[in-house]
Amino acid sequence: CFRSRRTADFLGRTYYRQHFFWLAVKDGDDVRFLRDGVACQIKRGPKVLGEDVDWLMLRNAVVPDSPRAPDEETQRLREYVVARRDAYRAGLVFMDKEDRAEDNAEHLYRYLLATGRAGNAWFVLSSSSPDWPRLEAEGFKLLAFMSDEHIAAQMNADLLVSSHAHHAILWPVARSDFADIARYRFVFLQHGVIQNDLSQLLNLKPIRGFVTSTPDEYHDIVRHDGNYVFSEREVFLCGLPRHDVRWLRGQNQKGDSIVVMPTWRKFLVDESGKNGVAREKIDHFRDSEYSRNWHEFLGSPRLRSISREHGLRIVFAPHPNLAMYNEDMNLPDYVEVANMLEGASYQELFERARLAVTCFSSAATEVAFLDRPVVYFQFDADAFFGGEHTIKRGYFSFEDNGFGPVAHTAEDALEYVDRALRGEENPIYSKRLSP
Repeated sequence: CFRSRRTADFLGRTYYRQHFFWLAVKDGDDVRFLRDGVACQIKRGPKVLGEDVDWLMLRNAVVPDSPRAPDEETQRLREYVVARRDAYRAGLVFMDKEDRAEDNAEHLYRYLLATGRAGNAWFVLSSSSPDWPRLEAEGFKLLAFMSDEHIAAQMNADLLVSSHAHHAILWPVARSDFADIARYRFVFLQHGVIQNDLSQLLNLKPIRGFVTSTPDEYHDIVRHDGNYVFSEREVFLCGLPRHDVRWLRGQNQKGDSIVVMPTWRKFLVDESGKNGVAREKIDHFRDSEYSRNWHEFLGSPRLRSISREHGLRIVFAPHPNLAMYNEDMNLPDYVEVANMLEGASYQELFERARLAVTCFSSAATEVAFLDRPVVYFQFDADAFFGGEHTIKRGYFSFEDNGFGPVAHTAEDALEYVDRALRGEENPIYSKRLSP
């Protein structure tokens, strides 16, 4: 039951297909697979289990092995995890990022607090995070990221609930050293609405609960002939926890800024790991198509004129992966830069936006959710979806499903911004915003 399938294509032809499904197995059952009447071998990794496998063999095959020779520190921490098992049994561990909160995990935890259901729930965050004092004052039960208590809580909890699926969140300690005593299952709250195909990234994650926000997003992930391995058993259509708060706050203000928030490009960062740094600058950023186009848009006299006419600030909020280039952009002094790495708030950014300009970022959905206009400035769509970045086109067409017009030049993008702020936007976008 709950079937799904993943197909890999190579040079325009199907290279292989993988079929996924859930199988209910109880004590005493045997499992056998036949293809055209011929029994198939059942394997777990490289180990062949046979053609007929009983329930006990299957159970033992999926239990991780204990580490053979853990070092002294690993053994100490393993013993601590086991000793704290009763304290965190049936617990819930919430987390956004290691160093920042303010995302869906924070909002869901706050909801549990407000409804009296946070008795067995903890929130993980770096003790040096600027969000720590704020959450501590609200009554969040905080655990310092990478502390012994964090590891003990996560390994013993029923659920790890996070808006991100980074490896450091899923496994803050070596998986090979702790997988045999880890009990938690991972619930992925997401930190946005999926528009593009993220299957290559997310299929590798051990997601047992997957939150989605729109019917199209949900059906793209669970459909049997799609690219994702998840099914109706794991995926929930319920919306993001932060949307309730965003809607209430957004109704109380009109927005005072034009927010420009382009997403990043993999080919604009050096990920070779030189000097032990995961991402470094490249030498020719200023000459890149990305830099030239966004500089042309942000430095345009027309944009400044539009902002003055409507009494709006111009706020540039690049993706955190490209924040290291903020100074290289050489922007006019009337353009404010919101650096998320230095504590700028996404919540405030979205709520104060009168209009948003992006290229491909799903963050524009957060502004559209408040019934405010969006303009897409896509000068490099072919390169972005042509394999130079980390994602592929998905179910969402910016032209057919987008919340605003698509521009391919800075001049056209400025024209669309002007029209939207004058109330002359195509009414089709208002219809797309409606439920």
